[in-house]
Amino acid sequence: MFNFLKRNKTAALPKVRKRQPKVFIDNKVEQYTRSLQSKGMGLIGDRLDDSLSKDLIHGSINRAIKSSASRLYDQGRTLALNSSIGARYCQHVTDSVVGTGLDPKPMITDKNGKLDEKLNKTIEGVFWAWAGSQKRFSRNGRFNFRELLAICERERIMGGECFVVLHEDKNEINVSVLSADKCDWSLNQKATDETTIVNGIEYDNETLRPVAYYFRKYDLLTQSFTGKNYRVEASKVLHYFNPTTAEQMRGITDFLPVIKDIAHQEAFRETVIIHKRIAASSMAFIEKPKETGDGFDMGDDDFNYQPPAIVHDFEPGTIQELEAGSTIKSIQSNQSGDDFDKFNDAMLTSISMGLGCFKQGLSGDTSQINYSAARFGSLMEGNRFKGLQNRLIEVVIMPLYEAFLRHAVIHSKINIRMTQIDNIVLNTTVIRPKVESVDPLKDINAQVTLINNGLKSRSAVILERGDDPEQVFSEISAEKTNINIPVTSDESENSQPQPE
Repeated sequence: MFNFLKRNKTAALPKVRKRQPKVFIDNKVEQYTRSLQSKGMGLIGDRLDDSLSKDLIHGSINRAIKSSASRLYDQGRTLALNSSIGARYCQHVTDSVVGTGLDPKPMITDKNGKLDEKLNKTIEGVFWAWAGSQKRFSRNGRFNFRELLAICERERIMGGECFVVLHEDKNEINVSVLSADKCDWSLNQKATDETTIVNGIEYDNETLRPVAYYFRKYDLLTQSFTGKNYRVEASKVLHYFNPTTAEQMRGITDFLPVIKDIAHQEAFRETVIIHKRIAASSMAFIEKPKETGDGFDMGDDDFNYQPPAIVHDFEPGTIQELEAGSTIKSIQSNQSGDDFDKFNDAMLTSISMGLGCFKQGLSGDTSQINYSAARFGSLMEGNRFKGLQNRLIEVVIMPLYEAFLRHAVIHSKINIRMTQIDNIVLNTTVIRPKVESVDPLKDINAQVTLINNGLKSRSAVILERGDDPEQVFSEISAEKTNINIPVTSDESENSQPQPE
């Protein structure tokens, strides 16, 4: 008989395994975790947001300019003309870089090392007789030399570049200004075995120097391009732009880093204004009780049935009647716009950083600024503006001045030899516009200390102030000889005690 109570020692008890809760991980989270564990050399697409890779510039900068040049030109021009902050930036940079003008001043010396006043005045007089006249200077008769510099700077800000073309017609030399869209970005081809056309400019294959420029023909009647180009030699064109990379051949608008920021700021402003206008509007509605009835009356009135009018347009201050059983339900935003100042200040800081400009100088708001901040901002902007002035002098002013001298010597307007032109150009300085100081007394004392210690000349100080040293010295000499004479008045004589 089998004993059911007897335990079988050889039989092993079954092992019970505890089930672990299964963790469900999203595929994107798992993929992101694996990407964090991998080490990469770059920043884009590694540990930062992958959206940065969308704006990544691949390959040559000139190819990137070619693909988006027309769009960036339109956006920069729109921001400079239609937005308040863009218009303010254009005016601020133009006034700081050009101001009252960058005037070339010949300072030629004779054999004895003294200034040749007669030759200097002759060259200066003939130059300003040509450069100061709109009819003689420009081809269209609408701008002179100083206005040309302001136009060039504004075009560089909006479109990234501009082209100054020289025209010699008989005994006159004229100047015309062309914007960036006049030079065809889409023209890229092999011109000859030695030259290649890239973005509308023909370059030498070895030296990469410009050989010629191809400008698009413009129909004055239709105000549009005809699709044809004309070629101008590089010796007749002054291409003004501020390159940001070593191999850059065309210019880029200054608004490129802040296009999105300005768009966000303008959109937020418009949204807040609309919200405030809606909140300030008052309207009234008359509601009628819902009519009761079975709705099956088939009388003659059914043929004259008209559907109820639905109120779509709402205007402030109106009283409208609603159909029976209709109600008004509005959708309101929780954002009241009370943080407008905080958001606007943050966006203005970002925009000023992208433009490389002092925030108070960009906005013109001096309500919350002290002396130290104003001086720091002035010094920071001053270095940048001097760099832009140097570029404008090197690319536009001095080549234009040299072309004037050659034309004047050929047509016997100035009695000098052609071989002297290079020496005249080297001994010509450009008087920069006057820069107002934050604390004039401290700056003047510092300049006087430098002069007294022999570390700076009076002429250098006068040039930095935007004045002509020769004119200042002549005025001081005239005051000492003719004006600064001590004269005693009758009252002072009568006030003195008479001798006994």
